[in-house]
Amino acid sequence: MNAFKILFILRKKRLEKHKTQKYVAKISGISQSHISEIENGNESPTLRTVEQIATAIKVHPLELLEFVE
Repeated sequence: MNAFKILFILRKKRLEKHKTQKYVAKISGISQSHISEIENGNESPTLRTVEQIATAIKVHPLELLEFVE
């Protein structure tokens, strides 16, 4: 069985949607500093956080997760 790693790609999707961290923070209710920490790989988001951020940038939550072997 292959192991899969999950890469969080929030920054890429956020920039594709032309949204700032400040905008995402305001809409999602998550602090801008927490979003920054997630984007920089210093913190891992919960599934709830992924869902809130996805809603803020109007993408499906799975679009924020990239599965690689």
